[in-house]
Amino acid sequence: MVRYESVCKTYPNSSFSLSGIELEIKRGEFVLLTGKTGAGKTTLIKMAYGEEKPSQGRVLLMGKQLSSQGHRSLQKLRRSLGLVFQENGLILDRSIYENIAFPLYINRFDKDTVKKRVSIALRLVGLSNKQELYPCELSGGEKQKACIARAIISDPDIMIADEPTGNIDKRSAEQIMEVLWQINKKGVTVMLATHDTKIVKRKGCRIVELSDGTITGDFFV
Repeated sequence: MVRYESVCKTYPNSSFSLSGIELEIKRGEFVLLTGKTGAGKTTLIKMAYGEEKPSQGRVLLMGKQLSSQGHRSLQKLRRSLGLVFQENGLILDRSIYENIAFPLYINRFDKDTVKKRVSIALRLVGLSNKQELYPCELSGGEKQKACIARAIISDPDIMIADEPTGNIDKRSAEQIMEVLWQINKKGVTVMLATHDTKIVKRKGCRIVELSDGTITGDFFV
């Protein structure tokens, strides 16, 4: 689903971010990208949806090389993705229901379909009783759950998350991971960047370790 072929990334100051990356994320996998700050996790994540382009090599999403896609084609490919970031990006003056429904409004889904999908997403992340609240009324963990609900509302093939548990307490982080596990059980590929390997509590997870822009480990637990 996501493949990196001999990928290198060099920034204008000549510092390397990634070097010689060979990696394939297969359908249905739950993959954790781990490593210290500056290891290259975020750059690797951004390349998966075309936000960053490699200096050398190729990145393919669903079999298509991202750097060769035009704007419209890239946007179409991104519809197969659910994206969750450390900074939640919720719209402050809209309710949680409206935030989660927003991608469907943009794509002009009818009201009944929106209501049904939002209800399912809210139930999955455990926020059914919070839908009328606003982001400022939620805890950090609840905001991240709302972001996950918004990311899955369009039925993505791949969930890509960059440090979604970075700014929340341990209990909330465990709840977020449980939601992501449940999403993965439904067949959605999960690609998650984190510096905290302690959040892995289940067998069947693949861990890809990065250090100084190179892959230093790739194994299952």
